[in-house]
Amino acid sequence: MAAGNQGVLARIKRRYLSLDLTLLLPALARLPQGLANASSRWRGALAYHAGLDWRSLAVGEPFVRDRSLQALRHLSQAQGGLWSEHTVVALLKRRFVVAAQEELDAARIIQAPRAGFAVRYEGQAACEAGQGAEARGTIWLGCHVDALFVGVQALGLAGRAELLMSSNTVEHPQVPLAAQRHFQRKYAALSLALGPRGAVLHKETHLRTMTKRLAAGAGLVVVGDIPAAHPTRAFAVPWFGQELGLDDGVYRLAARTDARIQAFACWHAPSPPSAQVPSTHCLVFGPTADPRMPNYRAQLRALYAWHGQAIAQDPSRWWALDLLPLAPVLLAQASNGASMVV
Repeated sequence: MAAGNQGVLARIKRRYLSLDLTLLLPALARLPQGLANASSRWRGALAYHAGLDWRSLAVGEPFVRDRSLQALRHLSQAQGGLWSEHTVVALLKRRFVVAAQEELDAARIIQAPRAGFAVRYEGQAACEAGQGAEARGTIWLGCHVDALFVGVQALGLAGRAELLMSSNTVEHPQVPLAAQRHFQRKYAALSLALGPRGAVLHKETHLRTMTKRLAAGAGLVVVGDIPAAHPTRAFAVPWFGQELGLDDGVYRLAARTDARIQAFACWHAPSPPSAQVPSTHCLVFGPTADPRMPNYRAQLRALYAWHGQAIAQDPSRWWALDLLPLAPVLLAQASNGASMVV
């Protein structure tokens, strides 16, 4: 009986997700921005309480919520018990609100791929260095943080990126069909935003194409907070007081293509009162790493540290929190990239 009830509940959740992604979310995206954002917070609260995220429904259990809670507790302990359990739960709830806002942003991008948001730019705009006669590609390295895809759209509309690396995980048969179609529409819209040669390409099937175009001078956006699948493929990053192993694909890809790496993050950040032009988002440029430099590895570690520091300031904005428990904790890393696990 219990198993039967769980099956019925799972079907109800999938049905709701289908209605949400195909009807409710597009409708919200057509509302005035303030009203839509307020409604999106209710979507996030419901997703938290009911475990209504597409990855959890694909697996059949609310692992995203559970592992995100585990990650927040770990972060608190790593900082000497910084947060009470009440604060940890509040951060967890906000993580789902942030994820719901990201989905709303994606729905707006789907409806108007080339319209763009009111974005202001801050930080070291190293993307403009070396854009003269020398054609070198740029890897724009972001994380699953806050308004990531608003930043991707902005980079495309500004002519700074024309490719986005994705994963075919979203096409797995267990993924609810409504979620698969949402990603198809989202990637199609982002391809338009990325320009005449714009494309969103899966790393599992189009890595060679991305490598060739990056070597020829293209801009490629990569989301770099993916844990290493194996310690021998880990790049050690100084995150949250530990050496954590993230996938070393970016390190190797830049070395292979001679591409610079530029950190970026995009935040929901309305313009300050003193701003002459109102804005809804802030695209921040961080450190760079250059495979031509002898301290390339140290540069890339500093770049990742910049991302880690931004996440630590408000981990609820990192909607890939559940990935943290999967990242191996490293003791050391050899020059060839081989790692030892604690």
